[in-house]
Parts: sequence; C-alpha cells; structure tokens
Amino acid sequence: MNAVTSPLRAAIIAGAASALGFAEGHPLRSGGGGDAVAVAEALQNLRLQLVAIDPVIVDAVAASSFDGSPERRNLNLRLHLDPSVADLPATRLAPLLGGALERAWGFREFLAAGVSVQLWLGPRQQLPYDNSAKMDLAPVLEALDIPGARVFKKMLSVSARDLERHFGPRSDGAK
Repeated sequence: MNAVTSPLRAAIIAGAASALGFAEGHPLRSGGGGDAVAVAEALQNLRLQLVAIDPVIVDAVAASSFDGSPERRNLNLRLHLDPSVADLPATRLAPLLGGALERAWGFREFLAAGVSVQLWLGPRQQLPYDNSAKMDLAPVLEALDIPGARVFKKMLSVSARDLERHFGPRSDGAK
C-alpha cells in the first residue's frame, strides 16, 4: 500500500478536516478529494467531453495535480488540435478554451482550486515533448475575456474564484 492511497492517511486528513470545521461533503472530509477510481473515471469522461467541443480537437488529456497540499487539487487540460489549424486566430481559439474551462467548471469529482489549459498541434506526444507544437495562449487572453486568467509558459491558468465569477456558482453548491 502506498502513501497516496493509505487508509490511515485518508482517515487522518478526514479527521483534521472535521476538526477544522470543513463542511460534511467537502473533499477533505473523505480523505483528500475522492476515490482514486472515481476520479480516474471522471477525468476520462471529462477528456471525452473536451474532444467533443469541436472537430478541430483530435485528442485531449484531463489530469489532476496537487501543489503539495491535498486541498489544493488542480485540473490540468491539454487539447490536441488538428495541425491544419495552426493559424487559427485568437477569436477562433477562445471558444475552444472557453468550452474547456466551462466543462472543467462542471467537473464534480472534486472542486479544483484552479484549471490550466494547454493547446498542442498534432496528436499526443511521447516524452520528450516537442515544445514547438505547444501553442502560445497569450494572444487569446483578450478574446477569452476572463478577468484574472493568465498565461505562463504558453499555458492558460484560471483560479476557481475567477471561474465562478465568469460562469457563476456551481450548481452543486460547492464553494
């Protein structure tokens, strides 16, 4: 049994979350944000939703990450575009990113502290990645029109707070 899925670790986190006053149903009350199998299935479902946004999206990756603290789980999305659309204008890319962010905001297996999105030309790559296929999303920020969104190293990042301001409160009542 590894440390990530240890029942003792989950119980300690859940107990600490309860003692700190986190509401019943908060991801920490279940020991860190959900059952690993359920999260993997939900991420796979999100991946399929991302591919369905537009025919120019040929593949997608949806993954989660931690910044070292279990209550700071993030969603990381990677959209792979048909290489023939390399010169799409920002006004055409913004709806792809907006659709990805909207689906990420609708993700219910855990409440992401933030979402990052990358656009890559061509199919999924194997390591080492050819970073020249990664599209710079800085020109898309204005067309995307989400205050607080930022681009660093060609990757779009949006906090949960900024997503809520843009898309409204989550329908499941999560904060």
